[in-house]
Amino acid sequence: MLVLIIFVSVLVLYWYFQTKLPDDYPPTPPIRLPILGHAVYLYFGTKASGAEAIDALYQRYSKDGIMAFHLGPFKTVIIGNYELLQQCFKSEETNYRHANQEIVDLAKYVRNSPLGNAGIIEGSDMVWTEQRRFALSTLKDFGFGKASMEILINEELIQFMDYLEEQSQSGPIAVANMFNISVLNILWQIVAGQRFDYHDKALNKLVVMMNEAILSAGIKPSLALIFPFLRTIYPGIDPVVVNSEIMLKVKNFLTDLVLEHKATFDPLNIRDFIDAYLLETSRTINSESSFHESKGNEILLQTLIDLFFAGSETTSSTLTWGIVYLIRNPDIQSNIQQELDDVIGTDRMISLLDRTKLPYLDATILEIQRLGDVVPNGLVHATPNKAIKIGKYIIPTGHMIQGDFSEIMQDQSYWKDARYFKPERHLDDKKRVVVDKRLIPFSMGKRRCPGESLAKSQLFLFLANLLQRFQFLPEKHGIYPSIDCVVGVTKVPLPFKMTIIRRNKCSS
Repeated sequence: MLVLIIFVSVLVLYWYFQTKLPDDYPPTPPIRLPILGHAVYLYFGTKASGAEAIDALYQRYSKDGIMAFHLGPFKTVIIGNYELLQQCFKSEETNYRHANQEIVDLAKYVRNSPLGNAGIIEGSDMVWTEQRRFALSTLKDFGFGKASMEILINEELIQFMDYLEEQSQSGPIAVANMFNISVLNILWQIVAGQRFDYHDKALNKLVVMMNEAILSAGIKPSLALIFPFLRTIYPGIDPVVVNSEIMLKVKNFLTDLVLEHKATFDPLNIRDFIDAYLLETSRTINSESSFHESKGNEILLQTLIDLFFAGSETTSSTLTWGIVYLIRNPDIQSNIQQELDDVIGTDRMISLLDRTKLPYLDATILEIQRLGDVVPNGLVHATPNKAIKIGKYIIPTGHMIQGDFSEIMQDQSYWKDARYFKPERHLDDKKRVVVDKRLIPFSMGKRRCPGESLAKSQLFLFLANLLQRFQFLPEKHGIYPSIDCVVGVTKVPLPFKMTIIRRNKCSS
């Protein structure tokens, strides 16, 4: 027994000195074990989700707005300091998603893809450059960011408001996932030339599953992240298995859609984004290109997955948080409606051209984004090739990097009454909107959200026209929806219902 104790002690000491962190390494929690790293903090002593538990560790152990955390082979640096995060995300050395092969393998598993470096979200280097450039230019050709986009949004809004009114006849409405299909429809008409019906049970089920996959990323990480073979022995041990199954259903749904496009494809009549992509792959002969047929079809599917998730989730969650805060703050809701009545009236729908004339509404949207904070850690950046110096710290190769957007956008030392919902904080003395540089719901740097312009348009037009037409009230008088939430990749309110009252008869 004594020999075993000595042997283990020698191994631990050898591991410690072999893996001793340099003096300029970011601060870490004190207990770091062989193989497990800091996993003990997640697996024992807390019932919080992974994201919430790590945030609690950040509050306790970060220094200068930065902290490193190791979970087996996954080494993450979390930055909640605005200046440091800006420096980091603007660096070319962090313009990657995958820090090491283990993360590439995990991406392949979750996304059911032979390619770890595919699509707009997961892509890096030439793949990301080619795919992002093509996606943005092609979506723009079909109206993305143009005046015709507003027409699409308003047409969808009319149908959505009629749907809400129809649903409200039966009593209070469940708000969870309420906005997803309407928000998705706007982008999907450009992507695939189709819109979905609000009563489509199969699609609604798919949307619910997608949200479950996104939120399950916040569940306490399993040992299978460190020991992947456990997934085959006991699949139930890891929520990633469920994520992979859901992702496969989404991929199969999109595969059928692509096959339909291929069956009716006409190179002289390009109908939408998918057609344009198929045309590009048919023209590409360079085998090094991400559009070459050897990988172009798979990358198309992964890009569609990115657009499908992004097109239905983040804006929808922001709108849901908007409903929460408007119901909880009826005086603010009344102020917006008074502004709408005074400036616009009720005889026409509200346009993007009206935005500058509605500063209080605009400021309220900024406050929803600040406190709603639907992607609290953003998407991962990585240093697969080269170490980077951030402030006085060195982030070595093989590290993931995440921003703590909540820390930046709700920092109580920067924002006065940071926990309170106060649209006035975004207005100057002359009631003009002022956008603070620390308001970063779309991230920053080269990986800043490419759908920012569409999201801003949707948020404004949806909230403006909904508030022009409806009053939103709690399900029961005096009992308001909670600001407690479920945190995964995104942050969504707990399920609740609301009562809708029609304000006028002329706004559609």
